[in-house]
Amino acid sequence: MERDTGIGGRVAEARGAKGLSQERLAERLGVRLATVRAWEAGKSAPRGNRLHVLAGLLTVSMRWLLTGEHPEGAAPLEAASPSGAESQTPDVRALRAALRLSQSGFAARFGLSLDTVQNWEQRRRMPDRSARILLRMIEAAPDLVGEVVAAEAEATGTLSSAAEREMAEV
Repeated sequence: MERDTGIGGRVAEARGAKGLSQERLAERLGVRLATVRAWEAGKSAPRGNRLHVLAGLLTVSMRWLLTGEHPEGAAPLEAASPSGAESQTPDVRALRAALRLSQSGFAARFGLSLDTVQNWEQRRRMPDRSARILLRMIEAAPDLVGEVVAAEAEATGTLSSAAEREMAEV
């Protein structure tokens, strides 16, 4: 029988298996390094939506993170969230930075709301399947995607004046 190391031990184990440093995990979760260290030391535990995002980033089930139990036939670190989608999501902040765009510029250029971009970057929300596809397309061909979004917005008259200003600056 495996020794239960508590949630902190499981976080450290899964983080190590993913090859993430404490610093990188903290950055991806939008928390301080001290917070991740406190979790792993058993001084505190992740709560609420952070727990869900943490499970997704580490590709483990929330059940395993919380209890150490995993579905029959699955090793703990293979007991991923239902789709494992979180681990397939591009790093929106890094993508935006590579394009040298502000959050509002990225949102305007690719037809997204500013709140959506901020929520993705801060890992409060995870992109759904369609959004992950869009992000992969932006990674591969940002100019083409920007042109398509602009043409669609122009054709449908859905471009706001704020978005028009952002597009002019891009």
